[in-house]
Amino acid sequence: MAIAPNTTFVANTVLTAAQQNAFGFGIVALGTNAVASSAVSVETLSVTSNSFTAIANRYYKITYFEPTLIYGTGTTSYVDMNIRITNIVGTLKQNANVKLSSADRNTGTV
Repeated sequence: MAIAPNTTFVANTVLTAAQQNAFGFGIVALGTNAVASSAVSVETLSVTSNSFTAIANRYYKITYFEPTLIYGTGTTSYVDMNIRITNIVGTLKQNANVKLSSADRNTGTV
């Protein structure tokens, strides 16, 4: 389904339910985690979000932000950040790969 933008409204016309339904929903659910993670070597669940029932034919934007990625040991570290649906083995929706070296202290956004 293509994104259907709303119409331009004109004075003295009727506002319809279809036009109302074309407005964005804003924030539908929010999940946060303020606890720092320790070093991990396998995929680990960082944030679980509130569940919600998606409406058919609607788009939802999912944003994940990792404020700090710190280099551990070795010569080069790669960090994969994944957004999955349902759980840690759920469908992979987005992936970002960040390369860290001993001089790096990076942030990452998926």
